[in-house]
Amino acid sequence: MLRYVYRLLEDPRVYEFVQMLLGGRRVFRAVRESLSVELAHIRYGNVLEVGCGTGLTKDCFSGDYTGVDINPEYIRMGSGKGGGTFLVADATSLPFETASYDLVVTVGVLHHLDEHERRKMFGEMQRVCRPGGHILIADGLVPSSRMNLLGYIMAKLDRGRYKMRIEGFQGMVREAYPGPFSVKFERYNVFPLEFVVAVVGNG
Repeated sequence: MLRYVYRLLEDPRVYEFVQMLLGGRRVFRAVRESLSVELAHIRYGNVLEVGCGTGLTKDCFSGDYTGVDINPEYIRMGSGKGGGTFLVADATSLPFETASYDLVVTVGVLHHLDEHERRKMFGEMQRVCRPGGHILIADGLVPSSRMNLLGYIMAKLDRGRYKMRIEGFQGMVREAYPGPFSVKFERYNVFPLEFVVAVVGNG
């Protein structure tokens, strides 16, 4: 049954509908607001969004926007919205020159990747980020409270099989970006979902 649902989500129209439905627009609005809070402290001229989907968060960013996703249908729909550049690309092998972007962002992608894929993606995000730039990582979490049964159910039904608790997420990011990188975390709880935003300073 879940396999059939996951196949449906490959359709960009279904994908956008479900993104709005899960947790309601309230959660999606909270994610966008959290990005705005972090971006207010970052200066950048261009931005790369890795795993951009259909471009639902594109208008959170200023400057020259490039979004990449492995799903050609998502990219086709994102391109049709106007503004920015959308390309089909694998997050673990980005088709850009080293130190090409001031800001490199990924939202809701990590829990779809296994440990090996995450390591490669982190490495690629670092490679294309300019010295002095920033890497911003936002993703959903396994609920911190065992009483949040609805949150647990939604995490289980998610296509991504690798959601983790906040402690695991923090350890993963710190391991990927040790000193001299600076790393800051902000956790958000918008019942029944929890998510975290990490901001990594690249030198």
